[in-house]
Amino acid sequence: PCQPLWQDLVTLYVASMPILEPKCHLNVVEAVSVVITTLTDEADWTSAMEQVIAPLIGGLQEHLDNAKVFAQILDRMQAVIRNVKLRKGDPREAVVAEQLVKKAIWQTVLKGLDTHPGDPTVVEGCCRVMKHSIRCVPDFCKQLVSDWCQKILQRFS
Repeated sequence: PCQPLWQDLVTLYVASMPILEPKCHLNVVEAVSVVITTLTDEADWTSAMEQVIAPLIGGLQEHLDNAKVFAQILDRMQAVIRNVKLRKGDPREAVVAEQLVKKAIWQTVLKGLDTHPGDPTVVEGCCRVMKHSIRCVPDFCKQLVSDWCQKILQRFS
């Protein structure tokens, strides 16, 4: 039922980013990410995910030095990954693992921890994003857990 409307929702999502307060935009992110999870066409699903994630990654990179804004964007990022429900063997696992977790989330979270090592809000946001990444693609994330734990201990103890 959501197939023809997803592009309009993604356009609304992107257009509302600079206008809405972060807490309010989080509701838009939640709604759009739930709709994306209903897409059955692989190309549409991949395209929608890329269009939703790209502005968040850009925002995280742009606001890396601002802990408050960085943490707010992390909240939106975890909302997206939290709503992705994959079964073992789902072809979307590779997209999420390689494109989302490895190339986007993992690198950005590490930069956030390096930039704000003692900031509890940033560390908590990073942990939530990683928690939902692990739930989404556990087999892929197994290789990251040891390194992740060491990073947290080094930067937040």
